[in-house]
Amino acid sequence: MIIVLITWLYMFILCLLAGSVILAAMYSAASALQDGMPVQQETARKLHLPYSPAAVITAGIVIITVYAEYFSIFHRVDIISHIPFACAALLLALVVAPARRTVAGILKDMIRRLTSAEGLFMISALLAIAFFTSRGRFHTDTGIYHAQAIRLIEEYGVIRGLGNLQLHYAYNSAYLPFCAFFSMPYAPWAGGQALHVTTGFLAAVYSLYAIHGLKDFGRHKEHGADFAKAAILLYVVINAEGLMSPATDYGTLFVTLFLFSAWVETAERNISSEAGIHTDQRALTDFGLLSILALFAASMKLSTAGLVIVMAYPLICWIRRKKGACIGFFLASGFLAFLPYLIRNVILSGWLLYPFVKIDLFDVPWKVPVEHAVVDSDQIKVWGRALYDVALVDMPIQEWSRIWWENQEHYDQMLMYAVVLSALMLALCAVAKKLQGRKLRMEVILLAAAMYLNIAIWFVQAPAIRFGLSSLLTLPLITAGIFAGDNTNKKGYQPVLKAAGTWVAIGIILCYTAIADHYLMTDLVFIKQRLSEPWYISQQPYDRVDEEYEDRDGNRIYYAGYDEINSYYCCPGTCYHFMLERTELMGEDIKDGFAPKYR
Repeated sequence: MIIVLITWLYMFILCLLAGSVILAAMYSAASALQDGMPVQQETARKLHLPYSPAAVITAGIVIITVYAEYFSIFHRVDIISHIPFACAALLLALVVAPARRTVAGILKDMIRRLTSAEGLFMISALLAIAFFTSRGRFHTDTGIYHAQAIRLIEEYGVIRGLGNLQLHYAYNSAYLPFCAFFSMPYAPWAGGQALHVTTGFLAAVYSLYAIHGLKDFGRHKEHGADFAKAAILLYVVINAEGLMSPATDYGTLFVTLFLFSAWVETAERNISSEAGIHTDQRALTDFGLLSILALFAASMKLSTAGLVIVMAYPLICWIRRKKGACIGFFLASGFLAFLPYLIRNVILSGWLLYPFVKIDLFDVPWKVPVEHAVVDSDQIKVWGRALYDVALVDMPIQEWSRIWWENQEHYDQMLMYAVVLSALMLALCAVAKKLQGRKLRMEVILLAAAMYLNIAIWFVQAPAIRFGLSSLLTLPLITAGIFAGDNTNKKGYQPVLKAAGTWVAIGIILCYTAIADHYLMTDLVFIKQRLSEPWYISQQPYDRVDEEYEDRDGNRIYYAGYDEINSYYCCPGTCYHFMLERTELMGEDIKDGFAPKYR
């Protein structure tokens, strides 16, 4: 646990330094492109960039991840990649004035808050999250491929055709290079142990962000962002047992939950947008940055790809203002952030967006055979639909949806009810505002549309709850928050609509009681059972399993036994011996890559 806290402190400092530098550069460029005023003139008055610590750290997470992705294309992600980045981040944060002021301001404010009631509460929350991050359970997929994929990135970077050795490696989440960057067995305090603290770090950062934001709930005129922050805290409760697992689902969920909250928060601050699509410059810059974050989230987990339509809002605003330079700047920035994900896809599998075979652009010798990719895609679908048989992949939706529903836990069913109620709530809010001569914020409508679209794609493709949980969890709360905000100001709704909205809001909140009750009890049982475990100094290590191996041209390649569980410690390895059997080395070394034996 102590090692977890030390690593978090280091991650916090590095993400803060890197984030302040990249935000200063992007904010300055965006300001200059929009009205010709460099950001330095504004920050000379404000002393630092106008962003929360969570926003700065998120920018740091993005730039570190993108850097690790690019670096992995040419070299393994180890101390050789780590030290130059850390030194560059420190140097630039000292040299770039807005970045230096931002870091100093955030650190000064944090120190000031330490002795306050809010600070003590945040420290308690931090220690609780560190407890869960020091011990727990690994996600099933962490045992199957996450841990091994991280080790492969640490040892080799990107290997051509690695998806042939095990198809899961071709899923290529951007979160895994980030995990590899902070695995750091070489860190002085790690004692040679590979660390897996990134998910807990995200939980800590965004929990403190949510707690700080909710502190002033009573003084807020609008509550959409407040309710989105509540969703972050609820997800920490839901996932407490898994916070030590470097699972791609978990990392993506935390980033998208922050995206939703920050987007609505920016909208609520952007008062001018209530009359239509007139957006002030600061808000427009923020929406542009959050659009890049939405694209980045898609590189963490392709199941969030539907969210990228939020990019339409700042693009439309800039088109109306004839700011083509702004459009080009943000599109180029988003492309550069997403590009390494695409490159890694092609190197790992030969496909641009594995396992989607309809986009077939490359003919390389390491390409995963189309029949294997199709089976893999079908398996994802049937498992998500609770069918568990690839032969049933073409079952009509009216048939498999009933089977799927019956296989859901009651608290997950309640969450689906909340999503349905959210559509009714949004309609009531729209009607009420129309009667008042007002409009729903265009940027909020677009966010809701993106979330509904993501839910629709999720349901049709592979409706495992964990794949779509960010939108499922947050959307109903945001709509309830919009209603609550409208009824705490002078422009409250008409009595009939207010009564209808109140009942719908109560229904939404009741739908969350089942999931909150289940996971709160689960967490309490977990604490009781794990208090006596010895992980108060170190962190519970990756699971060890016995694996066998084959010798291929002097290269030892491991494969799992009957349990089909991979080990971080046996590298390179695959869960499935039959996949190893149908794969061959492309040269004399693992670095040369893997190709299918038969194409």
